[in-house]
Amino acid sequence: MEPLNLASLQPGIAIRLKDGSVKVIVENPGDGTWLFCRPLGNDDAPEEPIFAQDVIGLAESTG
Repeated sequence: MEPLNLASLQPGIAIRLKDGSVKVIVENPGDGTWLFCRPLGNDDAPEEPIFAQDVIGLAESTG
C-alpha cells in the first residue's frame, strides 16, 4: 500500500485513526504533521488536532 500524503488531503475527507474512530478534516495546514478534524457526523463538535502518526488511512464517509 502506498503511504498516505497527509499534506495533500483536503477538508471534507474522512480519515480513520488507530483507535478505530473516523474523523472529518476541517482544516489542513499542509505541514504533513497535523490535521484539524471533527468526529464524522458531529458538525457541532469542536475541532481537534490529529497527529499524523495516529492516522491509519482514508475512511468511507457515509454519514
